[in-house]
Amino acid sequence: MKKFLSNRFNILFLIFALLIGVLGYRMAVLTIVEGASYREIADVKKIKDIPIKAPRGKIYDRNGIVLADNISSFTVQMYTDQINRDDFNQTSYTLSKILDENAENPIDEFPILLDTFEYKESGISKEIKYEKTANEEVIDLVKDNIYEWFNYETVIYEENFNPKELILKTIKNDLNDFNIELVDGQYILVDNDKEQDETGETVVANNKSPNEIVIEKLLNENKYIKKLFSNSKIRKFSYEFLKSKGLVNNIELMKFSFSYDNEFKDIKRNLSLNNEEVTERTTAKDDFVILTLKNSLDNLLLTNYESDSGIVMPGKKIIDKLREIYPDLPVEYYENGQTGVFEFTDEKTKQKYINQYNLNDEIKPIDFIKEMAAKNYNALYEFITNDEIKYFAQTELLKYLNPNISIDNWEYTSIRNKRIWISNNVDKDKNSSDYTAEEVFNILRKSLGMNPDISDHDFRNMLVLRERYNKTSYLSYHPVDIAYGISEKSVAMIAERSHELKGINVEVEPLRSYPEKESAAHILGYLGKISQENEIKEYINDNGYSPDDIIGKTGVEEKFEHYLRGEKGKKTVEVNNVGETIKSVSSQTPVPGNDLYLTIDTNLQKKAEESLKKGLEQIQKGGVFESEWGNFKFRDSYENATSGSLVALDVKTGEVLAMANYPSYDLNLFSTGISTEDWNSLQNDSRNPLAPKPLYNIAMLTSIQPGSTFKMITALAALEKGVDPLTEIFCPGTIKVGERNFSCWTYTLYGYGHGWQNMYEAIQNSCNVYFFVTMLGVNPATEQRHTVKVDVNDIIETSKKLGLDSKTGIEIDIPRESTGGVPSIDGKKSSIRVYLRIFLESNLEHYLKDDTKLDEGMKNEIIEEIVSWVDREETMTRTEVYKGLNLLGLNPDKTNDSNVPLVDNIKYSYINQAHWTAGDNLNIAIGQGSNSYTVLQMANYVATIANGGYKRNVSVIKDIKTYDGKKTDYEPIRETERIELTDYNHLEILKEGMRRVSLDDSAKPYANFPVEVGSKTGTAQKGGINPETGEPYDEFAWYVAFAPYDDPQIAVAVVLFQGGSGRYPTPIAREVIGEYLKIKGIN
Repeated sequence: MKKFLSNRFNILFLIFALLIGVLGYRMAVLTIVEGASYREIADVKKIKDIPIKAPRGKIYDRNGIVLADNISSFTVQMYTDQINRDDFNQTSYTLSKILDENAENPIDEFPILLDTFEYKESGISKEIKYEKTANEEVIDLVKDNIYEWFNYETVIYEENFNPKELILKTIKNDLNDFNIELVDGQYILVDNDKEQDETGETVVANNKSPNEIVIEKLLNENKYIKKLFSNSKIRKFSYEFLKSKGLVNNIELMKFSFSYDNEFKDIKRNLSLNNEEVTERTTAKDDFVILTLKNSLDNLLLTNYESDSGIVMPGKKIIDKLREIYPDLPVEYYENGQTGVFEFTDEKTKQKYINQYNLNDEIKPIDFIKEMAAKNYNALYEFITNDEIKYFAQTELLKYLNPNISIDNWEYTSIRNKRIWISNNVDKDKNSSDYTAEEVFNILRKSLGMNPDISDHDFRNMLVLRERYNKTSYLSYHPVDIAYGISEKSVAMIAERSHELKGINVEVEPLRSYPEKESAAHILGYLGKISQENEIKEYINDNGYSPDDIIGKTGVEEKFEHYLRGEKGKKTVEVNNVGETIKSVSSQTPVPGNDLYLTIDTNLQKKAEESLKKGLEQIQKGGVFESEWGNFKFRDSYENATSGSLVALDVKTGEVLAMANYPSYDLNLFSTGISTEDWNSLQNDSRNPLAPKPLYNIAMLTSIQPGSTFKMITALAALEKGVDPLTEIFCPGTIKVGERNFSCWTYTLYGYGHGWQNMYEAIQNSCNVYFFVTMLGVNPATEQRHTVKVDVNDIIETSKKLGLDSKTGIEIDIPRESTGGVPSIDGKKSSIRVYLRIFLESNLEHYLKDDTKLDEGMKNEIIEEIVSWVDREETMTRTEVYKGLNLLGLNPDKTNDSNVPLVDNIKYSYINQAHWTAGDNLNIAIGQGSNSYTVLQMANYVATIANGGYKRNVSVIKDIKTYDGKKTDYEPIRETERIELTDYNHLEILKEGMRRVSLDDSAKPYANFPVEVGSKTGTAQKGGINPETGEPYDEFAWYVAFAPYDDPQIAVAVVLFQGGSGRYPTPIAREVIGEYLKIKGIN
């Protein structure tokens, strides 16, 4: 043995034999002992689940009428595991040609656009100067020359082109039964003189030619021409046409451009239109802070948030931050569940701060914190952008508006996405931002070995499909959606060429459908793709959504997303080691989402929408509102009356019966995620804040001075203080208070007063002087003393009792309901100071004289000086402001992006708005001045008067059930609180005054009506000048009503932007009440 071991080769042999033995033993264990478990693991790895989309839950009205449904739709899908990369060019070319030929719209996320329009003078301020985008300008020019454009022909992308074929396909994709065909270049009616309208009903063509019918569609329904202009052929063709007529001297055609650049420009432009602090010079981080301060700071400070590290209380964090500057800050933040409250802790120290910083004695703790934070803007800036706070700041801001700012790296998302996309698609030899769109496009053409004979238009269509192909994950057996809702013709063409389209399938999938289109759009809300950082976290990371899933973005679709979403099914497949599908194993049917039942009545909702539209159209031309209840003549025309809102509530429950806004929008545009073109068609880039905006929920978001509809508040405050409603006050038409005259509307229009008026008559005749004297306690014209004197705090408290200082409770989170605002003597000046600081911090450098240098210390001194002007006892004149700015080294004449000089901005937007005077008290008494409320609040206020003082939460949700009709865990909120009054009969006095209003109108609107109605008109002033017309704004027109008078069931509030007269909404509200009576069978 010793001799054997002395041979080194024998030792190596023994070691090798030992290793072989150990390995053999281990292999035996793996195959015999543990083999079953390893085989199971291997099998699991070979079996994969492909998700099957679940239908969203349906949404019904209170009567079971479907408002949101699901229809079967053809979806083109790509299985990337079945497409060889070497074959992709040919596959994408074939498929894109089919889709383009049939005017289908694939999911287009490829960011290089062909042949777009741009003003030759570019930049945000230039866009504002032109009041519309270059694309909108071209579309308007085409509309003005539609007949010539229609018949024009030229060479586009090396082919003869005329738009007729593409126009017809675009319309037919929307209207399947549009009975016009194109034969030999000419439109013909297939069914003689008949065509199908949008509802599928046959209508007579009224002797119009087929060309006239098609052109009428383009002119009257903006969606078609907007969709046409999403096609680069149409854009290039239109430019060549307009160029031939010499109509595009200020516009150029950009052969290549990044959609990201256009998105950034549009976002920045829209933000700057509504926020003068946002300019071309401000960064994404600056803008985020500005928008948070202006929109959602209160919510951020008063809310407690759950995080991975525990509860985060921004209210406490900001106090800690301020204590670094003010160690004895006399405010603490106290937690109260999900919210909190600020409270003063030391009256003596509080008074020290008030005296030192010239604050109001009655300042609220939260306003105190905001004031001190605004004085230290850098600290406030750091607080909002702090890593621990910024996510919650974004969450709150998105409830009001979406600035599309990434808080991870403080970039506008469009700029970030452009940088990332270029990095992923180009082998860089320079910075991403230095590449032009044309350079990248040509790099892609070269790298993909593209045939030079393929036009840029066709190549871009191929790249659209390539973009989807590249976005697939490593799960290559998961299908990638390419196009939704394609036509049967496209399905047939894909099937015919299936041998060339390996990996391309057409599946039937549920597609969200809204049968009533625009009806109740602002209640239902729209859908969209998961895109925001907070959405990615909530839906993809926390709840297992797929990146391609569609979610609710606004309205009840957003609020009840987790009820409506459903449970996906799955198709189980066997895949190989590279993820390719081998065979299908089994399938599991998806479970539809829960069904939502709303409180609205569809018939009443549609009547409200129709009446709003009809009323506004007739007011614009001084026409007649024709009705079965009697025609109503609008004596004057108000051509700018283009927007309005109506809310109808059930007086006994607080349920929303109808909530209509005009204009509205077709929810079906959002079913699969809205296209850029459709989104832009719903935007209004006007500098006029009252311009019609289809996406804007006026009823919930717009707080407006209520005008004379507020007089019941003043009357109730007076009754509660002991005023005898039969006491008469003499109205001479106008009275003098100090150096100002305050007049009745009759005096302003006709030069006379109302004479002697008691409370019933003052409500009936809307006598301003009666309510002025109620506030003054004495009549300056006659020196007659009133029974009592009502002060502004009495009115404020009464407003709060009736819910005008709080949200109504409607179950819609996005957009966030506005609370309106009762007058706040203390808060008015405080808010002005905060907003003035924000403006100066953001823009001061822009207004420096050319020879002025500025350091941080000087900047703070200048800001403090200008803000101090707000606190002067005597309001500064424009001349004084001009001189003051000059002395500070600022140019008073320099304008902002909207061409407003600095001196006018400081004087009229800030200083003039900060002071509280006796005139403010009188204005509040008649619903003018510093109070503003939403239509929703006003409807609930009238319902509370009508039902005997029971204030109820407003609700739009009746119930939530499973798809098969079973109960869920959701219980609709129904809360009732009777307001505290000394005598509830006081409400009967108000109601009687409102009954007289309905009877008194010279048009006798209720002469043929089946029941008595209580109502009140109101005209509210809108200060300022329309920046587009240069003319003063016309007044808001308000109208509130309830019926039947002897058994109130329905309360209605209507507001018309620039409607001119408080009488003018009368027939609109009457139409809705009349429809309600029919529904209820009340004769």
